[in-house]
Amino acid sequence: MLKTFIVIFTYLIIVISIYILITNKIVDNSSDGFKYLNKRIEFNLKNEEKLEEKIKERLIYLAGLINNDEIGYDEWIEFIRNHPTLKVGSYKYFLVAHEYVANSKEIVTIMAPPTFAYPNGYSYNTLWSEWSTNESSYEISGDFNVEKNHNEVMLRKGKINIPQTLSYNRIDHDTGQNVVKNSTYVKWISKDGHEGILYIGYYIKNLNAHKQTKYLDLIFKADLAFTSVVLLVTSLIILSTKTKYSIYKAIMFLLTTHLYIFHFLNTDDSISSDIKTEIAQNNDINSSILGVTFLSGVNIFIMNFIYENNRELFLEISSMFGVSILLLFVVIYKSLSKNYLSDLISARITNQLAFNLAVFLNAVIIINFLLTNVFYIYKKKFKK
Repeated sequence: MLKTFIVIFTYLIIVISIYILITNKIVDNSSDGFKYLNKRIEFNLKNEEKLEEKIKERLIYLAGLINNDEIGYDEWIEFIRNHPTLKVGSYKYFLVAHEYVANSKEIVTIMAPPTFAYPNGYSYNTLWSEWSTNESSYEISGDFNVEKNHNEVMLRKGKINIPQTLSYNRIDHDTGQNVVKNSTYVKWISKDGHEGILYIGYYIKNLNAHKQTKYLDLIFKADLAFTSVVLLVTSLIILSTKTKYSIYKAIMFLLTTHLYIFHFLNTDDSISSDIKTEIAQNNDINSSILGVTFLSGVNIFIMNFIYENNRELFLEISSMFGVSILLLFVVIYKSLSKNYLSDLISARITNQLAFNLAVFLNAVIIINFLLTNVFYIYKKKFKK
């Protein structure tokens, strides 16, 4: 009775701790890229005055080399390509150079840093129309548009040796997040008729930040509670075997499964999805069930072996196997009410948790089989 109370008490502590940790955002489970982007934006905003001053100094110097006829066009192009970045603090800011070709009325990218359109390195002498088309094809939310004409605005409003700033929407190359970018720009003109703009930009807002929400807020709460209670019951079944280490196994089972649940529920997800995407993702999860079904067939053979060699362990393993099948039922169960986007998102997240736990439990069965088999062979050999 005391051991049962300890397991149930441990379960309650785990569940309460998970809720407190997630709701109070004590543990940040965002991706490293997302954290880095937000940290960089925070730095930009805190040091914006200093940043602007440094950028303007660099632009006036670089543009002045050709505007004041200190060096020729070809030499100037080579020079800026050899000095592509500005470092402020621990961050680098990239120089971009465009040229307007009057005859063809095209904007040519003389130099630009890696982007989604050209991810492998700096792009040189690329048509802006091609560049912007490729870039905009990587938009990641339906209500966001890459602003393709910001270079045209800069060319029209740009002044020689007088920096100005323009804000517009872009996509961060490293994280794929929709951002607002400030670009300080200046116009350049060579003595032989070449003209264009130089600019250096920095992010001031992550437009996806307000769209990030925890899986805990999106998952079906009833299914989550059912899954958690079933895991508690399984741990009590493990405890009921009354083996030497049954209480430790029961508590370890609770800890490992709920540690994963915590990690899962603390995951950030974007709510800017669409019905077509969610249906496809749900179908992918359902398609993966076939692989787990095959694994379950293998585990039936494994349980037969364990039943013949270790009856106490069989009770633990069979309970885990039963729970894994029950979790798969949660995944394949269809509710007619899931006709709205929010319901589809919740269904996808709920199914993903149930499916992952089913895989985890089947993996535990296989690990137990391997350990039991090794012990059985060793014991048999030792007897000889």
